[in-house]
Amino acid sequence: MADDATDVPGEVESADEGLYFDFFRKQIDTRKNYEDYVGKPLYIKDLTRAFESYRRLEQFVVGQLVQWKPLMGNREYPQENAPAVIVELGVSRGPAANGPASASLEREDVLIGFLNGNKIFTIVPTSTMRLTAWDEVSGEFESE
Repeated sequence: MADDATDVPGEVESADEGLYFDFFRKQIDTRKNYEDYVGKPLYIKDLTRAFESYRRLEQFVVGQLVQWKPLMGNREYPQENAPAVIVELGVSRGPAANGPASASLEREDVLIGFLNGNKIFTIVPTSTMRLTAWDEVSGEFESE
């Protein structure tokens, strides 16, 4: 008698198919959202704003709280307006080889840390060009 779903023939394949479907559905949704967005006048305004924001260089120190500049978050975490902390500056990682296409030609020169959903300190590389000092007013995060 089967105690769990993994003992049912074909169950693993169904789970894998579900994961693949979810992945491809997300890709299709992202493409559709892009196609809808570029057809709107707001796209040009946001693109110009993103470029100007990206070019604005800021200075940071290790231990400083930062957040993504508007329209600059190219990773799922940390989320927009959430604080992260500068862990290391001057990292020379060259162009991101395995990141999203938007980051593929970008130099990652800083390591930032944040607490993930399991309260584990997680460190990721990114570009200082995408960061700004954390604005506590814009953040909606309170300690417990």
